[in-house]
Amino acid sequence: MAQIEAIKKQYYRITVWLPRSPEGKRNYEREYFKGSREDAKKRGRELEEEVKSGVVQRSRSMTVDQYLDQWLRLAVQPKVAPRTLHDYTSLLKRYVRDHIGALKLSDLEPLHIQHIYSRMRDAKLSPRTIRYTHTVLHAALKQAVRWRQIRSNAAEGAELPQSARRNISALTEQELARFASAAKTSEHYCLFLLAATTGLRPEEYLALEWSAIDFDAHRVKVSRALIWERQGKGWSFGPTKTKKGERTVPITAAAAEALRAHQREQTKMRMKAGKWPELNLVFCTSRGGPIDPGNLGTRSLKPVLDKAGLPDTLNLYTMRHTAITLWLAAGVSPKTVSEWAGHASVSFTLDTYAHMIPSMERAGAAQIEAMFGGILASKPSGGTHLSPKKQRKPPAND
Repeated sequence: MAQIEAIKKQYYRITVWLPRSPEGKRNYEREYFKGSREDAKKRGRELEEEVKSGVVQRSRSMTVDQYLDQWLRLAVQPKVAPRTLHDYTSLLKRYVRDHIGALKLSDLEPLHIQHIYSRMRDAKLSPRTIRYTHTVLHAALKQAVRWRQIRSNAAEGAELPQSARRNISALTEQELARFASAAKTSEHYCLFLLAATTGLRPEEYLALEWSAIDFDAHRVKVSRALIWERQGKGWSFGPTKTKKGERTVPITAAAAEALRAHQREQTKMRMKAGKWPELNLVFCTSRGGPIDPGNLGTRSLKPVLDKAGLPDTLNLYTMRHTAITLWLAAGVSPKTVSEWAGHASVSFTLDTYAHMIPSMERAGAAQIEAMFGGILASKPSGGTHLSPKKQRKPPAND
């Protein structure tokens, strides 16, 4: 039975006793209520029902921030890659915590969640970013329901922007030739050439070891990724982005030749430096450490783009998109392209890139014409088809 105590006029303290702790300590949930005594009693009965249903209402004192810390530590960290954990943590810090972190978890309502997405939309963030934020927050609150911290998921039923096709930039064959020519004077010419011909993600080619390059077979084995922490925590090597990220990708003869030249230059640099970390990285700083992708894009890629007369809005991923679109345009099967790119599925590859290649649509139309054109243009011969004049009339009782 809930205990109702009058504090002052129209103001009550409601106490509901909870089961004892494993140590035998008596626990209770307490709430202050403004209104009539009858309404306070009604609220007391609601709190009792919540306790009976298994929702441990002591979590009412826990803030959203405290809960998210608990969720990331207990539910997320044990079963995801460090990179995924980092992405979730950064996403929540950037878009969620500042707005609802100080709220009590039990006070969180759907409208609070909707306001977050509205602010993101007003800030011109992409539908993809908003939907991804929702996916993470919804998962966190769903776990809170499983843990009986709250009765319902406040993220359920939120209005989300429609998914929009990703805006992908890729170079044409002519633009790639200009880019390659401009990059020849860059210290990272070999890196850019490999990126544009293998479609590796930046974090993948920045984690490559020399042992991953098979010069005889002209292929590179991808098995890990470079994870760069942005809050001064340094870097680490982790798994690739997807389960299919571990793969073998062919390299062109030109890329292999550039890699050999790059290896010779790196050996000279290593001997000159004296002290060199045993990382065996293909692409590294002048001291042998990993390259910061942010610096690579700003200090190395942008000047090459400018020299080639290409938009400076392009980024490191443009090289990856270029390789994939040129593979598809050249007629490489989508299944093979998906495997080389390390995509989760062939359907993702086609959904993301096929619209960028008009030649695929034209080729498909030509195949349809070749397949059906002759059939539909020819006159039927033989068979049991009757001309309209010779068709038998159906019986009257049909």
